[in-house]
Amino acid sequence: MPSASSMVSSNVQSLEDPSRPADHAITHESGTSSGDDGTALSFLVHGSAYIPMFDVITQYLEPRDIIALRGVDRALAANDVFSAAQSSQWNIDTALSEFFKSPVGFRSALGQVQAVVTGEFVLRFLDRRAPGERIDIFMSEEEPNKETLTAFLQNEGYDQHGGHTHQAPARNRLWTGVDRYVRKRPTGVHPTKLYVKYTVGPPVVSILKGMQYTTALANVITATKAYVPFAEYTIKERRSYLHGMLHDSDEEMPAALSVASESGRDLRDHIVAASSIHGSTEKPTPARCYRTLADGKTWVIPFPTDGLVTPKEPDFVIEATDFSVRVDTNDAPGHDRFIVALDALDFVGLQYSWAGLQLRSVEVMRRLRYLLMLEIGKLPKEDWPVDLMDFMFRGLHSRSGDFVPPTWLDDMVAEWAGKIAEGKQVP
Repeated sequence: MPSASSMVSSNVQSLEDPSRPADHAITHESGTSSGDDGTALSFLVHGSAYIPMFDVITQYLEPRDIIALRGVDRALAANDVFSAAQSSQWNIDTALSEFFKSPVGFRSALGQVQAVVTGEFVLRFLDRRAPGERIDIFMSEEEPNKETLTAFLQNEGYDQHGGHTHQAPARNRLWTGVDRYVRKRPTGVHPTKLYVKYTVGPPVVSILKGMQYTTALANVITATKAYVPFAEYTIKERRSYLHGMLHDSDEEMPAALSVASESGRDLRDHIVAASSIHGSTEKPTPARCYRTLADGKTWVIPFPTDGLVTPKEPDFVIEATDFSVRVDTNDAPGHDRFIVALDALDFVGLQYSWAGLQLRSVEVMRRLRYLLMLEIGKLPKEDWPVDLMDFMFRGLHSRSGDFVPPTWLDDMVAEWAGKIAEGKQVP
Protein backbone atom coordinates (compact mmCIF):
# COMPACT_ATOMS: atom_id res chain seq x y z
CA MET A 1 0.00 0.00 0.00
CA PRO A 2 1.37 3.50 -0.80
CA SER A 3 2.26 5.59 2.23
CA ALA A 4 -0.52 7.75 3.63
CA SER A 5 1.52 10.88 3.10
CA SER A 6 2.06 10.17 -0.60
CA MET A 7 -1.65 9.52 -1.17
CA VAL A 8 -2.70 12.92 0.18
CA SER A 9 0.24 15.32 0.22
CA SER A 10 1.10 14.71 -3.42
CA ASN A 11 -2.05 16.61 -4.38
CA VAL A 12 -1.11 19.76 -2.47
CA GLN A 13 0.18 22.57 -4.65
CA SER A 14 1.17 26.15 -4.09
CA LEU A 15 -1.06 29.06 -5.13
CA GLU A 16 -0.12 28.13 -8.68
CA ASP A 17 2.40 25.41 -9.37
CA PRO A 18 5.59 27.31 -10.19
CA SER A 19 7.42 24.20 -11.34
CA ARG A 20 5.42 23.89 -14.55
CA PRO A 21 7.16 25.14 -17.69
CA ALA A 22 6.12 28.63 -18.65
CA ASP A 23 3.51 28.57 -21.42
CA HIS A 24 4.93 31.56 -23.30
CA ALA A 25 8.45 32.16 -22.07
CA ILE A 26 9.91 35.44 -23.26
CA THR A 27 13.62 35.04 -23.85
CA HIS A 28 16.47 37.13 -25.20
CA GLU A 29 16.74 37.46 -28.95
CA SER A 30 19.49 34.88 -28.96
CA GLY A 31 17.00 32.37 -27.61
CA THR A 32 19.07 31.74 -24.53
CA SER A 33 18.14 32.49 -20.96
CA SER A 34 19.61 35.42 -19.12
CA GLY A 35 23.08 35.13 -17.65
CA ASP A 36 24.98 37.04 -15.03
CA ASP A 37 24.82 40.42 -16.79
CA GLY A 38 24.28 42.66 -13.76
CA THR A 39 20.65 43.41 -14.58
CA ALA A 40 17.71 43.06 -12.17
CA LEU A 41 16.85 39.89 -14.05
CA SER A 42 20.21 38.31 -13.22
CA PHE A 43 19.72 39.13 -9.53
CA LEU A 44 16.49 37.14 -9.66
CA VAL A 45 17.92 34.25 -11.65
CA HIS A 46 20.89 33.93 -9.31
CA GLY A 47 19.06 34.85 -6.13
CA SER A 48 21.17 32.63 -3.88
CA ALA A 49 24.28 34.54 -4.92
CA TYR A 50 22.71 37.97 -4.52
CA ILE A 51 20.43 37.49 -1.54
CA PRO A 52 20.23 41.19 -0.49
CA MET A 53 19.36 42.36 -4.00
CA PHE A 54 17.00 39.41 -4.53
CA ASP A 55 15.12 40.38 -1.35
CA VAL A 56 14.97 44.06 -2.30
CA ILE A 57 13.41 43.23 -5.66
CA THR A 58 10.97 40.54 -4.57
CA GLN A 59 9.70 42.31 -1.46
CA TYR A 60 7.91 44.80 -3.70
CA LEU A 61 6.15 42.07 -5.68
CA GLU A 62 2.85 40.43 -4.86
CA PRO A 63 2.84 36.60 -4.79
CA ARG A 64 0.94 36.52 -8.08
CA ASP A 65 3.63 38.72 -9.65
CA ILE A 66 6.43 36.48 -8.41
CA ILE A 67 4.62 33.53 -9.97
CA ALA A 68 4.26 35.47 -13.24
CA LEU A 69 8.04 35.85 -13.40
CA ARG A 70 8.14 32.25 -14.62
CA GLY A 71 6.97 33.47 -17.98
CA VAL A 72 9.51 36.27 -18.33
CA ASP A 73 12.59 34.17 -18.85
CA ARG A 74 13.41 30.47 -19.08
CA ALA A 75 16.10 30.84 -16.44
CA LEU A 76 13.59 32.16 -13.93
CA ALA A 77 11.45 29.06 -14.44
CA ALA A 78 14.47 26.75 -14.30
CA ASN A 79 15.81 28.32 -11.10
CA ASP A 80 12.34 28.34 -9.50
CA VAL A 81 12.32 31.96 -8.39
CA PHE A 82 8.97 31.41 -6.66
CA SER A 83 10.34 28.78 -4.26
CA ALA A 84 13.39 30.92 -3.59
CA ALA A 85 11.15 33.86 -2.74
CA GLN A 86 8.99 31.68 -0.50
CA SER A 87 11.95 30.76 1.69
CA SER A 88 13.33 34.29 1.63
CA GLN A 89 10.25 36.48 1.88
CA TRP A 90 8.09 34.20 4.05
CA ASN A 91 10.48 33.14 6.81
CA ILE A 92 8.32 31.88 9.66
CA ASP A 93 11.06 31.81 12.28
CA THR A 94 11.98 35.43 11.61
CA ALA A 95 8.34 36.46 12.09
CA LEU A 96 7.96 34.37 15.27
CA SER A 97 11.18 35.75 16.75
CA GLU A 98 9.25 38.90 17.68
CA PHE A 99 7.29 36.75 20.13
CA PHE A 100 9.61 33.91 21.13
CA LYS A 101 13.28 33.49 21.95
CA SER A 102 13.00 30.05 20.36
CA PRO A 103 10.72 30.12 17.29
CA VAL A 104 11.56 26.51 16.46
CA GLY A 105 10.77 25.57 20.06
CA PHE A 106 7.37 27.22 19.71
CA ARG A 107 6.63 25.36 16.49
CA SER A 108 7.72 22.13 18.17
CA ALA A 109 5.30 22.80 21.03
CA LEU A 110 2.50 23.47 18.51
CA GLY A 111 3.16 20.13 16.86
CA GLN A 112 3.09 18.23 20.13
CA VAL A 113 -0.43 19.46 20.99
CA GLN A 114 -1.87 19.63 17.44
CA ALA A 115 -2.38 23.38 17.85
CA VAL A 116 -2.29 25.96 15.06
CA VAL A 117 -1.75 29.69 14.67
CA THR A 118 -4.39 31.70 12.83
CA GLY A 119 -5.83 35.21 12.58
CA GLU A 120 -4.02 38.54 12.32
CA PHE A 121 -0.46 37.23 12.74
CA VAL A 122 -0.86 34.84 9.80
CA LEU A 123 -2.33 37.53 7.54
CA ARG A 124 0.55 39.86 8.38
CA PHE A 125 2.97 37.03 7.68
CA LEU A 126 1.40 36.41 4.26
CA ASP A 127 1.53 40.12 3.46
CA ARG A 128 5.15 40.32 4.63
CA ARG A 129 4.28 43.06 7.11
CA ALA A 130 5.59 43.54 10.63
CA PRO A 131 4.18 40.68 12.75
CA GLY A 132 2.24 42.95 15.13
CA GLU A 133 1.72 42.33 18.84
CA ARG A 134 -0.75 39.44 18.94
CA ILE A 135 -0.83 35.74 18.08
CA ASP A 136 -3.99 33.61 18.11
CA ILE A 137 -3.38 29.96 18.94
CA PHE A 138 -6.18 27.42 18.48
CA MET A 139 -6.05 24.09 20.29
CA SER A 140 -8.69 21.40 20.79
CA GLU A 141 -10.38 21.48 24.19
CA GLU A 142 -9.85 17.70 24.30
CA GLU A 143 -6.07 17.84 23.78
CA PRO A 144 -4.59 15.76 26.63
CA ASN A 145 -1.16 17.44 26.58
CA LYS A 146 -2.16 21.10 26.90
CA GLU A 147 0.51 21.64 29.54
CA THR A 148 3.22 21.09 26.90
CA LEU A 149 2.27 24.40 25.30
CA THR A 150 1.53 26.30 28.50
CA ALA A 151 4.86 25.21 30.01
CA PHE A 152 6.69 26.46 26.92
CA LEU A 153 4.90 29.84 27.09
CA GLN A 154 5.82 30.23 30.75
CA ASN A 155 9.45 29.40 30.02
CA GLU A 156 9.37 32.11 27.37
CA GLY A 157 8.32 34.66 29.98
CA TYR A 158 4.58 34.80 29.33
CA ASP A 159 2.20 35.17 32.25
CA GLN A 160 -1.49 34.32 32.09
CA HIS A 161 -3.64 37.44 32.32
CA GLY A 162 -7.26 36.40 32.47
CA GLY A 163 -9.51 34.48 30.16
CA HIS A 164 -13.15 33.56 29.79
CA THR A 165 -15.49 30.80 28.70
CA HIS A 166 -17.95 30.88 25.80
CA GLN A 167 -21.46 31.69 26.99
CA ALA A 168 -23.37 30.44 23.93
CA PRO A 169 -25.32 27.14 24.05
CA ALA A 170 -23.02 24.16 23.49
CA ARG A 171 -24.63 23.26 20.15
CA ASN A 172 -23.70 26.68 18.70
CA ARG A 173 -20.10 26.76 19.85
CA LEU A 174 -16.99 26.53 17.75
CA TRP A 175 -14.88 27.17 20.85
CA THR A 176 -15.32 26.83 24.60
CA GLY A 177 -12.91 29.26 26.19
CA VAL A 178 -9.81 31.42 25.83
CA ASP A 179 -6.71 32.07 27.94
CA ARG A 180 -4.76 35.30 27.51
CA TYR A 181 -0.99 35.43 27.97
CA VAL A 182 1.16 38.59 28.10
CA ARG A 183 4.90 39.13 28.03
CA LYS A 184 6.19 42.52 29.07
CA ARG A 185 8.85 44.22 26.99
CA PRO A 186 11.13 47.24 27.58
CA THR A 187 9.52 50.52 28.62
CA GLY A 188 7.79 52.20 25.70
CA VAL A 189 7.37 48.95 23.75
CA HIS A 190 3.94 47.34 23.70
CA PRO A 191 3.78 43.89 25.32
CA THR A 192 3.24 40.86 23.13
CA LYS A 193 -0.06 39.04 23.65
CA LEU A 194 -1.08 35.45 22.99
CA TYR A 195 -4.68 34.25 22.90
CA VAL A 196 -5.05 30.49 23.32
CA LYS A 197 -8.54 29.46 22.23
CA TYR A 198 -9.90 25.99 22.91
CA THR A 199 -11.88 24.67 19.97
CA VAL A 200 -14.61 22.05 19.71
CA GLY A 201 -12.84 19.33 17.75
CA PRO A 202 -9.79 19.87 15.53
CA PRO A 203 -8.90 23.59 15.19
CA VAL A 204 -9.17 23.45 11.38
CA VAL A 205 -12.91 22.76 11.71
CA SER A 206 -13.57 25.92 13.74
CA ILE A 207 -11.38 28.02 11.45
CA LEU A 208 -13.00 26.84 8.22
CA LYS A 209 -16.47 27.21 9.74
CA GLY A 210 -15.94 30.92 10.30
CA MET A 211 -14.63 31.42 13.81
CA GLN A 212 -12.55 34.34 12.48
CA TYR A 213 -15.57 35.97 10.75
CA THR A 214 -13.86 36.73 7.45
CA THR A 215 -12.01 34.60 4.87
CA ALA A 216 -8.81 36.68 4.98
CA LEU A 217 -8.27 35.47 8.55
CA ALA A 218 -9.18 31.82 7.90
CA ASN A 219 -5.57 30.75 7.40
CA VAL A 220 -3.64 28.12 9.32
CA ILE A 221 -0.03 27.82 10.43
CA THR A 222 1.01 24.43 11.77
CA ALA A 223 4.42 23.39 13.03
CA THR A 224 5.55 22.65 9.48
CA LYS A 225 3.47 24.64 6.97
CA ALA A 226 1.17 27.55 6.30
CA TYR A 227 -2.18 26.92 4.57
CA VAL A 228 -4.23 29.63 2.84
CA PRO A 229 -7.54 27.93 1.90
CA PHE A 230 -9.08 30.99 0.22
CA ALA A 231 -5.91 32.07 -1.59
CA GLU A 232 -7.76 33.24 -4.70
CA TYR A 233 -9.59 35.89 -2.69
CA THR A 234 -7.02 36.62 0.01
CA ILE A 235 -3.89 36.77 -2.14
CA LYS A 236 -4.84 37.21 -5.79
CA GLU A 237 -7.96 39.41 -5.54
CA ARG A 238 -7.23 40.98 -2.15
CA ARG A 239 -10.82 40.59 -1.03
CA SER A 240 -12.25 39.19 2.18
CA TYR A 241 -15.69 37.62 2.36
CA LEU A 242 -17.94 37.31 5.38
CA HIS A 243 -17.32 33.89 6.83
CA GLY A 244 -19.14 33.85 10.16
CA MET A 245 -22.47 35.12 11.43
CA LEU A 246 -22.25 38.65 12.82
CA HIS A 247 -22.63 38.83 16.62
CA ASP A 248 -22.85 42.17 18.38
CA SER A 249 -22.08 40.41 21.68
CA ASP A 250 -18.67 39.18 20.51
CA GLU A 251 -15.89 41.72 21.09
CA GLU A 252 -13.68 39.84 18.61
CA MET A 253 -15.94 40.63 15.65
CA PRO A 254 -15.06 44.34 15.18
CA ALA A 255 -11.37 43.53 15.60
CA ALA A 256 -11.49 40.77 12.99
CA LEU A 257 -13.26 42.92 10.40
CA SER A 258 -10.92 45.84 11.09
CA VAL A 259 -7.82 43.69 10.67
CA ALA A 260 -9.00 42.43 7.27
CA SER A 261 -9.92 45.93 6.12
CA GLU A 262 -6.71 47.55 7.36
CA SER A 263 -4.72 44.99 5.39
CA GLY A 264 -5.96 46.72 2.23
CA ARG A 265 -8.58 44.13 1.32
CA ASP A 266 -12.12 44.95 0.28
CA LEU A 267 -14.72 43.53 2.66
CA ARG A 268 -17.51 41.69 0.82
CA ASP A 269 -20.51 39.67 1.94
CA HIS A 270 -20.52 36.82 -0.60
CA ILE A 271 -20.38 35.85 -4.28
CA VAL A 272 -23.49 35.49 -6.42
CA ALA A 273 -23.56 33.48 -9.65
CA ALA A 274 -23.66 35.65 -12.79
CA SER A 275 -26.87 33.97 -14.00
CA SER A 276 -28.63 35.37 -10.95
CA ILE A 277 -27.80 38.95 -11.90
CA HIS A 278 -28.51 39.12 -15.63
CA GLY A 279 -32.26 39.13 -16.12
CA SER A 280 -33.24 36.18 -13.94
CA THR A 281 -36.42 36.49 -11.90
CA GLU A 282 -35.49 33.60 -9.65
CA LYS A 283 -33.96 33.98 -6.22
CA PRO A 284 -30.19 34.65 -6.57
CA THR A 285 -28.18 31.46 -6.88
CA PRO A 286 -25.25 31.38 -4.50
CA ALA A 287 -21.85 30.26 -5.67
CA ARG A 288 -20.93 26.85 -4.28
CA CYS A 289 -18.12 24.36 -4.66
CA TYR A 290 -16.48 21.29 -3.13
CA ARG A 291 -12.93 21.67 -1.83
CA THR A 292 -10.12 19.90 -0.08
CA LEU A 293 -6.98 21.38 1.43
CA ALA A 294 -5.10 19.27 -1.12
CA ASP A 295 -6.91 20.51 -4.24
CA GLY A 296 -4.31 23.01 -5.45
CA LYS A 297 -6.47 26.05 -4.61
CA THR A 298 -4.84 26.30 -1.22
CA TRP A 299 -1.54 28.18 -1.12
CA VAL A 300 0.85 26.03 0.92
CA ILE A 301 4.14 27.38 2.29
CA PRO A 302 6.47 24.72 3.68
CA PHE A 303 8.72 25.65 6.62
CA PRO A 304 12.23 24.44 7.49
CA THR A 305 12.19 21.46 9.84
CA ASP A 306 15.80 21.60 11.09
CA GLY A 307 15.75 21.15 14.86
CA LEU A 308 11.98 20.67 14.92
CA VAL A 309 10.52 17.95 17.14
CA THR A 310 8.47 15.63 14.92
CA PRO A 311 4.82 16.72 15.21
CA LYS A 312 2.31 14.44 16.85
CA GLU A 313 0.33 14.24 13.61
CA PRO A 314 1.75 14.11 10.06
CA ASP A 315 0.90 16.79 7.50
CA PHE A 316 -1.29 14.48 5.43
CA VAL A 317 -3.96 14.49 8.16
CA ILE A 318 -4.85 18.18 7.86
CA GLU A 319 -4.27 18.10 4.10
CA ALA A 320 -6.93 15.40 3.73
CA THR A 321 -9.60 17.78 5.09
CA ASP A 322 -12.46 18.10 2.62
CA PHE A 323 -15.32 20.62 2.81
CA SER A 324 -18.02 22.36 0.81
CA VAL A 325 -18.37 26.11 0.37
CA ARG A 326 -21.72 27.68 -0.36
CA VAL A 327 -23.46 30.98 0.29
CA ASP A 328 -26.33 31.45 2.71
CA THR A 329 -28.67 34.16 1.39
CA ASN A 330 -31.03 34.14 4.34
CA ASP A 331 -33.37 37.13 4.46
CA ALA A 332 -32.40 37.84 8.07
CA PRO A 333 -29.86 40.68 8.39
CA GLY A 334 -26.32 39.51 9.08
CA HIS A 335 -26.87 36.02 7.70
CA ASP A 336 -25.58 36.45 4.12
CA ARG A 337 -22.15 34.83 4.23
CA PHE A 338 -19.99 31.93 3.15
CA ILE A 339 -21.03 28.65 4.76
CA VAL A 340 -18.37 25.95 5.03
CA ALA A 341 -19.57 22.44 5.86
CA LEU A 342 -17.35 19.91 7.59
CA ASP A 343 -16.96 18.25 10.99
CA ALA A 344 -14.55 16.15 12.99
CA LEU A 345 -14.14 12.49 12.08
CA ASP A 346 -14.04 10.97 15.55
CA PHE A 347 -13.84 7.17 15.67
CA VAL A 348 -12.27 4.74 18.13
CA GLY A 349 -10.12 3.14 15.42
CA LEU A 350 -8.33 6.35 14.44
CA GLN A 351 -5.11 7.54 15.98
CA TYR A 352 -5.22 11.03 14.44
CA SER A 353 -7.75 13.90 14.49
CA TRP A 354 -9.27 13.87 11.01
CA ALA A 355 -11.93 16.25 9.73
CA GLY A 356 -14.02 16.54 6.60
CA LEU A 357 -17.38 16.36 4.85
CA GLN A 358 -17.47 13.32 2.57
CA LEU A 359 -14.60 11.95 4.61
CA ARG A 360 -16.98 11.56 7.54
CA SER A 361 -20.03 10.42 5.61
CA VAL A 362 -22.22 7.63 6.95
CA GLU A 363 -20.77 5.25 4.37
CA VAL A 364 -17.20 5.96 5.47
CA MET A 365 -18.16 5.53 9.11
CA ARG A 366 -19.84 2.20 8.33
CA ARG A 367 -16.74 1.02 6.48
CA LEU A 368 -14.54 1.97 9.43
CA ARG A 369 -16.79 0.07 11.82
CA TYR A 370 -16.76 -3.10 9.71
CA LEU A 371 -13.01 -2.97 9.14
CA LEU A 372 -12.40 -2.68 12.87
CA MET A 373 -14.84 -5.54 13.49
CA LEU A 374 -12.74 -7.69 11.14
CA GLU A 375 -9.56 -6.78 13.01
CA ILE A 376 -11.16 -7.57 16.36
CA GLY A 377 -12.66 -10.79 14.99
CA LYS A 378 -9.19 -12.09 14.07
CA LEU A 379 -8.20 -12.13 17.74
CA PRO A 380 -8.90 -14.91 20.23
CA LYS A 381 -12.14 -14.06 21.99
CA GLU A 382 -10.39 -13.53 25.32
CA ASP A 383 -8.33 -10.74 23.69
CA TRP A 384 -11.26 -8.80 22.30
CA PRO A 385 -11.12 -5.19 23.59
CA VAL A 386 -14.91 -4.98 23.33
CA ASP A 387 -17.84 -7.35 22.88
CA LEU A 388 -17.97 -7.95 19.13
CA MET A 389 -21.76 -8.20 18.84
CA ASP A 390 -22.27 -5.09 20.93
CA PHE A 391 -19.77 -3.24 18.73
CA MET A 392 -21.59 -4.48 15.61
CA PHE A 393 -24.75 -2.67 16.67
CA ARG A 394 -23.29 0.32 18.53
CA GLY A 395 -19.81 0.70 17.05
CA LEU A 396 -20.82 3.46 14.67
CA HIS A 397 -20.92 5.80 17.67
CA SER A 398 -17.68 4.65 19.28
CA ARG A 399 -15.34 7.56 19.86
CA SER A 400 -11.62 7.95 20.34
CA GLY A 401 -10.57 6.59 23.71
CA ASP A 402 -13.54 4.27 24.23
CA PHE A 403 -11.13 1.33 24.07
CA VAL A 404 -7.72 0.50 22.62
CA PRO A 405 -8.23 -0.99 19.14
CA PRO A 406 -6.03 -3.85 17.90
CA THR A 407 -4.85 -1.68 15.00
CA TRP A 408 -5.20 1.85 13.68
CA LEU A 409 -7.13 2.54 10.47
CA ASP A 410 -5.61 5.93 9.62
CA ASP A 411 -3.81 4.66 6.52
CA MET A 412 -7.17 3.49 5.19
CA VAL A 413 -8.70 6.94 5.79
CA ALA A 414 -5.76 8.57 4.01
CA GLU A 415 -6.30 6.28 1.01
CA TRP A 416 -10.01 7.06 0.92
CA ALA A 417 -9.29 10.80 1.24
CA GLY A 418 -7.15 10.62 -1.87
CA LYS A 419 -9.90 8.79 -3.78
CA ILE A 420 -12.56 11.25 -2.63
CA ALA A 421 -10.42 14.21 -3.69
CA GLU A 422 -10.07 12.65 -7.15
CA GLY A 423 -13.81 11.90 -7.39
CA LYS A 424 -13.13 8.18 -7.51
CA GLN A 425 -14.87 5.25 -5.84
CA VAL A 426 -13.72 4.40 -2.33
CA PRO A 427 -12.34 0.81 -2.53
